Amino acid sequence: MKSLPTLIRVRKWELEEKRRKLNDLRALAAKLSDAIARLNDEVQQEQGLTSSHADLTFAYGPYAAAVVERRRTLEHSVEGVQRQIETAMEELTEAFTELKKFEVANANRSRRARADANRREQIQLDDVAIESFRRDH
Repeated sequence: MKSLPTLIRVRKWELEEKRRKLNDLRALAAKLSDAIARLNDEVQQEQGLTSSHADLTFAYGPYAAAVVERRRTLEHSVEGVQRQIETAMEELTEAFTELKKFEVANANRSRRARADANRREQIQLDDVAIESFRRDH
């Protein structure tokens, strides 16, 4: 079964792809969280600006409504990405388990092959020893 090393390489590649996907999703979640934090900072600055300039208060209402909608959209996106992260983590775990199955099978096969080779070598050495003993007696 020479295809086992090939299967291991394929599973390793799949595992790395899933790790990259998970890292990309985590980076996206961090970017979205940063965007929410920047939006909150921006709101604080706008509130400070409107409180110091009474003539700008008329523009704050539409701005606040847009900010609320933007924050809701960002938070919804973060929740979606979190669900994707959970799914990606499950897929990563499954891929790792599959890889380990093939690696263990390969290790068992190698161990059996070494044991068979050692057994055959021992049989040959025993035959040589028996033949040598026969010659001497």
